[in-house]
Amino acid sequence: MDNVLKTAFYLSALILVSTVTLGLYEKNRIEQFISSQTQNLLDMLNAQLDADQKAKANLLNTAELEVAEAQADVDQARINEDVAKAQLTKAITELDSRKEVQNRIVQTLANRIPALS
Repeated sequence: MDNVLKTAFYLSALILVSTVTLGLYEKNRIEQFISSQTQNLLDMLNAQLDADQKAKANLLNTAELEVAEAQADVDQARINEDVAKAQLTKAITELDSRKEVQNRIVQTLANRIPALS
């Protein structure tokens, strides 16, 4: 009977050790799975972050280019305005000059006409 009890005790201890070992093995597998899934998630998040940062940089570059183009358009409009003002001033000066010439001609003719009478 003693041997039967010893055998039963050893079998119970063996079952307990096997169960604990199996539990530890399963725990280790679960921890590895969680670690692997966590790393995969981190990799995906980092990839998304990189993509978002690239998209943000592209948008910023596009906006900067559009601002530069708009500034160039404004600068060109100012140049065109200055050219138009200069042309208008030149035209007014020419008209004033012609008016003076016409006034002198009229004055000269007016001075000559009384002398003819």
